[in-house]
Amino acid sequence: MNINYQPESCPQCGVNFQRYYDAVKEDFEDKHIVKLVKVRSTARYKGIVKGLIIGLLVSTLLVTLSRQPPRQPLVEHMRLFFSQNSYFVALLYIMVILLFILINTVSEVNSREEKKMWEQFLQERSEADYLQPIP
Repeated sequence: MNINYQPESCPQCGVNFQRYYDAVKEDFEDKHIVKLVKVRSTARYKGIVKGLIIGLLVSTLLVTLSRQPPRQPLVEHMRLFFSQNSYFVALLYIMVILLFILINTVSEVNSREEKKMWEQFLQERSEADYLQPIP
C-alpha cells in the first residue's frame, strides 16, 4: 500500500498543484494589479513607521535597564549614559530600529486587505464555474 500524504499532483486528474496555484496567482495579480501595488506600498509604510516607533521604545528601554539602583534621577542617568557611551548607544539604537523595521515590514506586506482580495477572487472564480484544471 502506497500512501502519499503530500502528493505533487492530483491522483484523479493529474493536475500539478504548484503549477495550478501559480496560474491562479498570476490571474489574481493580473486582475488586481493596481489595488495590490497600492495595498502593498501602504502596508510597507505602515510597517516602517511601526518598526521605527517600536525600535525607539525598545532601545530606550534597554538603555534604561543599565541604570543602577536609583542613585540619580532617570533623566540625568540617560544624559550621562548617552554622553559617556555615545557610539555604543548609537549602534544599539540603529541595530534595534533596523531589526524592528525589517520584522514589521516583512510581516505587514501580507496584509488583511490582500488576503480579503484573494479570498474574494477565489470565490468569484468558483462561482463563475471558471475553476477548471489546467493541463
